Amino acid sequence: FDVEPVREEKISCCYRLALCIGYFLPTWGHLSLANVGRSWAAGAFALWHCFMFLNSTILIFINCTSGVLRCYIQWFSEMREGGNPFVKTGAGNFVAICHFFGAFFRSYLLISVGSDLMRFTYLLCVDAWRPDAFEAYRRLVVSD
Repeated sequence: FDVEPVREEKISCCYRLALCIGYFLPTWGHLSLANVGRSWAAGAFALWHCFMFLNSTILIFINCTSGVLRCYIQWFSEMREGGNPFVKTGAGNFVAICHFFGAFFRSYLLISVGSDLMRFTYLLCVDAWRPDAFEAYRRLVVSD
């Protein structure tokens, strides 16, 4: 008879914790997207993401507003009569028009990019409440 001695294996602390959680939550091993979407933890996680997206949207708006104001303040300070000696001549009018359209196009590009970023954060915020959160974002990143 060749009997192998019985070895007692030590159970790790994490495995004991998982057993306790599995005892209190009988559906622990049966998590699916349907169950995750109804859990309070998923709702808290989505709320946290929406809070952070709101903060980033506010920061984008403030930065774009300050950039637009900076463009027009710079244009106004350059176009003051004392700051530009060419204002009263014909070439000065052309310079003034070029400076104005330069400030206008810079602010237009800044507003366009900023509004697209704010729209993207809104779409991510809506996507955070789906059961399979950020699926569209992950597909965009990996080009799926």
